Amino acid sequence: MSASRQAKQAQFFLIGNPISGKKFLQQNWDKQVYPFLKTKLPPFDFGFTQKKGDATLLAKNALKKGYKTIVSMGG
Repeated sequence: MSASRQAKQAQFFLIGNPISGKKFLQQNWDKQVYPFLKTKLPPFDFGFTQKKGDATLLAKNALKKGYKTIVSMGG
């Protein structure tokens, strides 16, 4: 699992499965997906799943930290 913290307090937390959809998210996050989302969303943080159950843990932790919106992304 990994996360990124931006300067402003983020209200959105995105959860991604990097190997779903023929690994699209894994292969395109840095050059395509992340830059696109930065132009369309308010400040956000994110985490990637690595194994079964990670999405649930990431969502619970995000709620505890006060994120108002949690979005799950797949391929």
